[in-house]
Amino acid sequence: MSRSPVVARRRLGAALRELRTAAGLKLEDAARTLDCSMSKVSRLENGKGVPRHRDVRDLVELFGAAAREREDELMRLVADSLSAGEGLVTDFRDVFEGAVVSNEVSRYLALEQDATAISAFEPFLVPGLLQTAEFAEAVVGFFYPERTRGERRRLVDLRMQRQEVLRRPGKGRLRFAVVIAEQALRRPIGGPAVMRKQLEHLAGQLRDGLSEVEFRVAPLDLVHAGVLGGPFAVLRFADEQDQDVVYLEGRDGATYLETEEQVRRYGETFAALLEACPDRAGSIAIVERAAELISS
Repeated sequence: MSRSPVVARRRLGAALRELRTAAGLKLEDAARTLDCSMSKVSRLENGKGVPRHRDVRDLVELFGAAAREREDELMRLVADSLSAGEGLVTDFRDVFEGAVVSNEVSRYLALEQDATAISAFEPFLVPGLLQTAEFAEAVVGFFYPERTRGERRRLVDLRMQRQEVLRRPGKGRLRFAVVIAEQALRRPIGGPAVMRKQLEHLAGQLRDGLSEVEFRVAPLDLVHAGVLGGPFAVLRFADEQDQDVVYLEGRDGATYLETEEQVRRYGETFAALLEACPDRAGSIAIVERAAELISS
């Protein structure tokens, strides 16, 4: 079964790094074989470079017998890495290939589609997976003011399509846990009417549906280490070969943390923050109260 190009590249890179290390070789050995820079090999192993069939075959020969036993698997991953993919990436190819969003954001959106569980802290905004179209339009307008109206419309459509991961049938549905800081509910993005509709929509969704979304609000008076940083998300994947990852979003770009220790640390931070917040019912009540305050 084919997988998204982003996930295939991550898996291919991890396999190549594992085989190189097992063979007792360094990055410079691989770079010498491919007649390229060590940074190119590093990008390939980190799932950020676009692989070439010839390069991977040359590395297989360099790495020896263990790599040759996995050559078919590696070449399938190369093919998946170069494919158009399916679903979101294909439907919005104009957005991804037209550089409407950054490479870091594109990578996150692709990983989001393949993740089985995401734990996210959002201190500034209602997260994209729970936004209304009107709220999303206001957010897109703030972050992409230089884009044409048509491009911004496509970004809103993309954001709405992303939400399908919460409605997939059975085991394919994303397990989404989110903590939103209360101040994010008080900021009238798009104006009072848009924000009120967003909050009412959010409360209604959580009361009447989306029962599998684990939702909490971090109150304004909550003093906890987890609320003192910026937004982050821990993405987990069903297949053990797909490395779990932490996504950190900032004004000037995004960072990915992929070591087991980093993922563990952020996972523990999120779990502690979740425990410190009011329960689901109490959190929904905070959302409803915020909507009333905006209305008054």
